[in-house]
Amino acid sequence: MKTTCVFLLSLMVSICAFSSCTKSTAPTANPISADDTIYGMSMTDVEGNSYHTIKIGTQIWTAENLRTTKYNDGTPIDTNWQQAIGAYCFAPWYAVMRPVKGDAADAAAFGCLYNLFAINTNKLAPIGWHIPSDSEWSVMVNYLVLNGYNCDGSTDTSAPNTLAKALADKYTWRAGSFFGCSIDSGSTTASEMKNNRSGFTATCSQWRSLQGTIEYGNTFGDYCTIWWTTTMQNGLQKCRQLNIGSDSLMTFTFTPISDLWSTTYPGTNGYSIRLIKD
Repeated sequence: MKTTCVFLLSLMVSICAFSSCTKSTAPTANPISADDTIYGMSMTDVEGNSYHTIKIGTQIWTAENLRTTKYNDGTPIDTNWQQAIGAYCFAPWYAVMRPVKGDAADAAAFGCLYNLFAINTNKLAPIGWHIPSDSEWSVMVNYLVLNGYNCDGSTDTSAPNTLAKALADKYTWRAGSFFGCSIDSGSTTASEMKNNRSGFTATCSQWRSLQGTIEYGNTFGDYCTIWWTTTMQNGLQKCRQLNIGSDSLMTFTFTPISDLWSTTYPGTNGYSIRLIKD
């Protein structure tokens, strides 16, 4: 009997050594490669950068922020943010892995930040893709709400959404972030493993201010990511924002260029971009 028990214990150890018992969930340089989401076809920009995509309802979105440094006609995008021209910078970030760097290596995972002049050229997206309007973001939000992705389980599209946790990736937000989601309040880093049920994989990419400084929160919360839309209403540009202080994917408006900034800082803020298939 003793010999049999020893044999069975040895067999169990051997099986565990070749099974998921040894699987690690440690962060990697790219949150896409560390995630277990099943992504769709890839999209390629003018520079040859490849992007994972995700189907949400009837829409197909890129599951990564845009990181091209050239327009779709091959023209380089400027890096001078002190002129009224299109400009980009590498997206810096501060997350659970390491301090802010803001270089090409970070761009591979977190994308670039672009000003509104670059958006308005209509030359950032490759053929067959485009920067979404605010209403296209709303289509995605409504689909996710109706299909049970809200943190609080509600399916009322007329109420504020609680989708932040379902959109955020698992690795790049501050440890212990629960996005105001009460089911994870007070939890530790294990709560991040519940993120990204939608597959949208929203990384913590920050934003660039008019003054040229990199912002980690300011009035938008502790840490955040902001995406441009192509929608302007009453002179205000609509954007979408995710931050750890809120359980919602929020909409806010941005004044592109005011008299206050037109002389000293003629550019606009720098935000991230997601693309949607035509």
